[in-house]
Parts: sequence; structure tokens; C-alpha cells
Amino acid sequence: MSDALIRPRSHVTGDVGQTTVLLQLQKWGWTSELVSSDYGEDLSCEIFVNGKRTAFHFRCQVKSFYSNKGQVRKLKNGNFSVSIASSTCFTWASSYYPIILAVYDVGEDIAYWSDVTEQVRKRIISLSTDTTSLHIEKNDLRKTRKLLESCVNRFYSKLLSVEEPEFTCNVFPVVMPQHRTVSFKEVMTFLRVNSMHGISFDYHKQSYELLPSWITAINSTSDDSLYGFEASSSVESVEDFFVNLRKSFAEFELTLDEGKWLSFIVSPIEFKEKTKISSVSNTAWSKLLTDWDCYSIIAKNCILDSEFSFKIPCGFKHEIARHSRSWDGFYSIEPSLDIAVQIYSMQATTPAFRESNSRFKQQILGKFLAWTCDKNDVETLQAELNEIGFNFIEVPEEVAPTNPNWVNGVISVPMFRPELGLIPQTDCWEEFEEGVVNLRLKEAGSIDKLPGKMGSFKINDFILSFFDRDYFKVPSKLNVLSSDYIGGMPLHHNEREILFHKFFIAHEDLLESYSQIETKLKTKLNNFINTDCTESNIHVEVIESDFEAILGITARLIPSLEVSTHDFIEKYKNDISSLFDLHSEAKNGVFESSVTEDILKLHGELYFEGDSPWGINKTEEQ
Repeated sequence: MSDALIRPRSHVTGDVGQTTVLLQLQKWGWTSELVSSDYGEDLSCEIFVNGKRTAFHFRCQVKSFYSNKGQVRKLKNGNFSVSIASSTCFTWASSYYPIILAVYDVGEDIAYWSDVTEQVRKRIISLSTDTTSLHIEKNDLRKTRKLLESCVNRFYSKLLSVEEPEFTCNVFPVVMPQHRTVSFKEVMTFLRVNSMHGISFDYHKQSYELLPSWITAINSTSDDSLYGFEASSSVESVEDFFVNLRKSFAEFELTLDEGKWLSFIVSPIEFKEKTKISSVSNTAWSKLLTDWDCYSIIAKNCILDSEFSFKIPCGFKHEIARHSRSWDGFYSIEPSLDIAVQIYSMQATTPAFRESNSRFKQQILGKFLAWTCDKNDVETLQAELNEIGFNFIEVPEEVAPTNPNWVNGVISVPMFRPELGLIPQTDCWEEFEEGVVNLRLKEAGSIDKLPGKMGSFKINDFILSFFDRDYFKVPSKLNVLSSDYIGGMPLHHNEREILFHKFFIAHEDLLESYSQIETKLKTKLNNFINTDCTESNIHVEVIESDFEAILGITARLIPSLEVSTHDFIEKYKNDISSLFDLHSEAKNGVFESSVTEDILKLHGELYFEGDSPWGINKTEEQ
């Protein structure tokens, strides 16, 4: 056999070692990715807390040990010595992130590690040979997550010249679902205990002007500020800080009426000097460690809002990509149960939404002009509009009844199809503010020469009716998916919606009987949904498709305030799947198939974990 076809043992154990370390870090919820260009590090890693990325980054070099003849030697005390090129050590010594050197012991099937940044910095002056030996302690990677995170924290403390590092954040307690701040007296009552679970608390007042715009949804008796407290601790990891913070929240005593609960808006965590007033954010390194978060006290437990509302049990595959024409909503599918779920939760309307709403409405109104003219003048009107590049589109007579000899409609830009949601966008400020149609008719001097006159405002209402009317009313709160959720915004946990779906390919003769199926399913649903659910309903519909008729069944359930979305789905997913089994209803082969995943992919044009957005399965690519 040719030597080119023989794979050295070192390559095999090297890959196994890298994979072992990579998977262990990913099990903790951190990211760990192979470095494509290997200049001394194998893995690029980010520390995550509560499923969210922090600013702490490190890189890892992995070596494998199977005998003392190689680059790695096992010492008598059980530690390891690794020979590393001096040029690589120079690079590590000057890096702006910590370097972790790991050794995978093939015989023990265990990865050990050490932070070697300090070692290379101490030896950098005496590096006179081509290689140098670095020592790796027997830190079992599987059992030393906190130690690894604290090593990373210490690195950044030294990098930033922070002698006494501490984590700190601002906390704003809010009574939900009214979005009301607690009183000053109640805040000060909590602060009478200066320290709790290793965290110190001080009164804090913050101007709305210096806070994110969405936080103005929180109602305060103060005209310009939100008040709460500052929390700080010298624990060794961000995770420990959050754990202790949650314990402290759970001890915040506040008597509330039934149906109300307490939420805590938590600002991004800062890393600063304990003995100085100015924080690290005032130096050249201005990263905050986390994003905004929100915690709530539900059934005497401190929960993370985003997790309580949106976390789905294992076994579900999540949507990863979509087209502009794909079915709306973020779906997760459970192939073995042949069901899909969507999770919605309520959050307060934000200033950004109100502004976006107003701008979208202005885009629509600027693309048409309500117009009415004599029936005999329609051809003349269209001929004159052709010179400008506009169209005249008639609207139904019942929209704005008028003289029988007159016709109602709109003068519009090309490709204006509100019934399809097709609204050409303009980025020209003059056209945006005055309206494209109005502006161009004025510039052409045609508005006073065209046959007819301005139409009724009822025509404007008719055009806007093609869009969700509630959208233009700017409601006080919105139903949002996890992809739309604003981190830190308190959620209305009492108004979550869990939608269970199942889709069938059906014959046309089913169209006349699906309402009867809906009635039967509603009766069955009421038999097993108990106090865990405050409201339930089932809807059966036939979805139009270019290829075939699709029967969609949706069970809409609102879980009780005390039950998390994860626990509710886990408890009822099997019952819902059985409820959706309509094979007993099938007659003469009414149902051809009920593979929900395939229907969502083909007809919904959605892509799920394991799929490629380009239509090629990953296994097929390989």
C-alpha cells in the first residue's frame, strides 16, 4: 500500500483530541469553532451565559498524548510537558486574549488543560532555543468549567490593569403586567440589606435619555428617570454573578395582587475596578460583557423571561432560514411526533415600532392618490397617466358609492399591488414626504388637467384595509416570536400563546368536511387540557397551494402563568400529536400523507436544522 494512503496515528489522535475539547465546550453552551488557518491555535471560543454571548474570548491549542516519544510527555506527578515552537510562544505572549493549552490523554480519554499565557510571558526573555516546554496541570476539562472561566476573567483583569475586579449592573424592578416601577420606598426597603448572596446593592437613578428607547415602555412616577439599584460583586465568573443575583431577586419581598408578578430588568454586565468610581467602559476597552436581560418571580421562583417564554424541549428542530415568500412565523418541528410548534409572547409596544409603523403607512399613502372621474373619461385619464408612468386602478363600487356615471379608483405607481402586500419603497426624502404620485403630478403640471377630481378618503381606508388594521392603530402591546424579542423587555407571561400544528396533503373532496373535523377536535381537546391552560381552541383550515390541497390543524393554547412554555410542551406534546391523528377520520383515502416537516419545507419554503438554505442536505454535500 502506498504511504500516501496511510493516515498517521498522530493525525487520528489529533483530530479526536480537538473534537473532544470542542464538544465539551459546546456542552456548556459556549461556542467553539475550529480555526481554519492554524497559526498556533486550534479552537476559537466564546463564553456564553444564559444562552447569550459575553465579551470574554479565548483560544485553545490541543495536543494529544499516547506515548512519551512525541511532542507531549507525561511527568511523574501526572502533569504533562508540551514542547511548543518558540515563535508560537512569542505570539501567545503578545496576544490580546488568553491561550489555553489542552492535552488529550488517549489512554484515559480525558482532556486536561492549563492557561499558559503567564508561562509564555515569564519565559519570553529567555526563549533562546527553537522550542520551549510548557507545563499542563491535571485540570480535567469536564469538571473545571468555573476554573476555566475564572482564568479568562483574570486575564482580562490584568490586560485592563484592574487590580480588584468586580462585576456590576443596574437593576430596575417592575410590577407586571402593568409595566410599573416599584415605589421608591419599596426599593429602599430592599436596600436596607446592603449585601445579599455575595452581592452589594446601592440605590441607582438613571435618566430615560441614557437608556435604550424600548425602556420608555416602563411607567415611572418620575418624569425623566427610572430608579432601581446597582448590584456589584467580586465573584470569579459572570455565571456566578447571575446565579447570586437570581437568589437575591427571589428574596425581594413585595405583596402583589393576584395575576401580578415582579420583573427585574438587568442592564449589561460591566467589568470594572472595585475601588475606583470610573469603570472599564471609560478606557480604550469599552465592551460590555452581556446584553440586557429580564428576570421574573413566578410561583416563588426566579426565572429568565426569554427562557420561560421561548425555550422548547429537546427533540425539536428549529427553523434556520426562510425566503421572503415563506410562511410567516418561526416554526420548530418534532419529526417523530409529526407536529410543529410556534411560540408567541406579549411585549409592550416600543417607540421604534411606533415610528416604523408611521413610516410604513406613509410609504403606502405616498404611492397612490384617490381619484374619481366620469366613466367616459377613463381611457383619456389612463392615456395621460401613461405619459407620466402611472396607472389608474378602479376600486369596487361599494367602497365609495357615487354617481352611477362616475368611477372610483386610485392613481398609482407601477407594481402597486396592496392586495399582494407589494408596495414599492422610495428612499428619496422629497418623494417620501410629499408622496411619489402627488409630487410627480405637480412637477408635470397634470393634477389640474386630468379628467376627474380627488376621490373620497374612504378609498384610502380601502387600500389600507389590505394590511392588518391593528398594525396602524399602534396597540399597547404586541405578540412576538423569539426572533423578535427585545432582550431585557419584560414579557406578559400570562398571555403567551403556544400553537401546535399538523399538516396533511388532502384530496379536494375533503374541503366540504373539514369544519366537522374541527368540531370533533375541539371536544377532544377539552377532555385533557386542565388547569395548566387558561384558554384553548382548535382551528382547521384548507391552505391554498399551487400543487395540492393542504389541510392545516392548529391548536392554540395559552398556558397558565405558573407553567413554563418548555414544561407545557413537554407535558402535552404526545397528547396533541395523538389528537391530531386523523386517520380514523379518513375515508376512501382522503389523506394521502401527514408529514408536517416535508410540507413546511416544500410548501412553506422553510429550512430547519440539518438543512442547507440552498436546498442541499448537508449529508448530501459530504
